[in-house]
Amino acid sequence: MENVRRLSAEQVMRVAEKRFIHFSSQNCADDHVSIAAPSGLSCQETKDVELARLLLASAEKISKQEFVEEIRLLNLWRIAALKGGLKSDASYHEEKVYGNPTLISCYLHLPFSQSIALMQAPATRQEFPVEILKITVVGTTSRQKIEETGNRLARFAETLNLPFSFRTVMVRDIKDLNKDMFETKADEVVAVNFPFLLNNMITKPSCLESLIKVLRDINPCVMVITEVDADHNSPTFLDRFHEALLFYCALFFESLEVCMDQSDANRMALEATYSSEEIVNIVAAEGEDRVFRRMKFDAWRALFARFGMVEQELA
Repeated sequence: MENVRRLSAEQVMRVAEKRFIHFSSQNCADDHVSIAAPSGLSCQETKDVELARLLLASAEKISKQEFVEEIRLLNLWRIAALKGGLKSDASYHEEKVYGNPTLISCYLHLPFSQSIALMQAPATRQEFPVEILKITVVGTTSRQKIEETGNRLARFAETLNLPFSFRTVMVRDIKDLNKDMFETKADEVVAVNFPFLLNNMITKPSCLESLIKVLRDINPCVMVITEVDADHNSPTFLDRFHEALLFYCALFFESLEVCMDQSDANRMALEATYSSEEIVNIVAAEGEDRVFRRMKFDAWRALFARFGMVEQELA
């Protein structure tokens, strides 16, 4: 039972933070000097805590530009991000998500990402049956992938005997979007769903505000905004590093661990490709090159409140 984890990823980080602060207060020149292990922790937990402490110590050195080698590696990460062609707009999200088999498989395993229920619920409703379910997707690139997704949804709707319509609205820039493109009717009930998309527009606030105005004008009865409650938008390297470390520890060791086995090929691809790109971009990129800029819920609340939108409690 020695290797059984008892502490959550967040708890490991909290212990590591305390040890990092204590170790720093000793003014020791060598961060790799071993110090007494915290009492009551297993061997594996002690190793995890010490690894997290060393990561925090390295991040502090980088922020102070004290380690030449680590500064060089940080610059190499930035170059790799640029060579990868990361785009600082919503098009990056489209190209990565639509029709991607790895992400689709992962979403099917994660209980908080099963959007299929959005189609099953109206199909099984006895009272006030749905006359037709219309889905309109807005994109700036990847029309073919979006339409392939629409075809899959149409086939699924057919198995549910659910009247279904799928439209694709393509614009060169989000600022070109207007409410008439949605072709809504007066008697239609409109709902808007934004799964992990708006954060990709934080670098372009004028585009984000333009989009919110259009959505407000189509007068949806409900708008679902799915975002991560994390602050990856800080201009300070050390703050971003700390937030990213907490967030991805919780994601890999708490969330995914419950739903997917570590040896699952799709999980491994998710971690090695998509999440690693995010981490490098959040930590190492600056300015417009930093695509992933998640904000805390309070920041999103304040933004939508400016446009007269009222938050509702989940029933």
